[in-house]
Amino acid sequence: DNEDMAALVESYPEEVLAILGVEGTTMFTTPEGFLQAELFGFMLPIMLIIMAVRAGVRAVSGEEEAGTIDLVLATPISRSRLVIEKFIAMFIDLVILSVVIWAVLWGASAAVDMGIDPEPIAAISLQLGLVSMVFGAFALMVGALTGRSGLASGLTAAVAVATYFADS
Repeated sequence: DNEDMAALVESYPEEVLAILGVEGTTMFTTPEGFLQAELFGFMLPIMLIIMAVRAGVRAVSGEEEAGTIDLVLATPISRSRLVIEKFIAMFIDLVILSVVIWAVLWGASAAVDMGIDPEPIAAISLQLGLVSMVFGAFALMVGALTGRSGLASGLTAAVAVATYFADS
């Protein structure tokens, strides 16, 4: 029931609601609010950021630690071109994933007649892709500068958690 859900949400401290990205009790009782609280406020950003960070870490430092970067750099390409191409590949992966998220959510919304327009879903899917790209690029940069995938992963995770709580 919507009334029971509203009563439950009203009992939560404001800090918990802020972390979940909830601005009021009506957010849980609308389709948009449910998607915001369940998917866009927490789960999808974490999943996309993890994917982008893993791609950024594996791009250079992961190959260096695995010993495969020597084979790649034996070809006549510069190190900067290698990093740029790895970045572009990560970007394309995130664009495809953002489009898939948009298509699935819009299709599901239309299938069950939630009444959500495709534009807001497209906007938040784009936002998720861009935010993930920032952290993936940061992981790629740290990994390329240090050659250590553990440091790149850990530092990027710390920055991501800190920015999430600062935003909340």
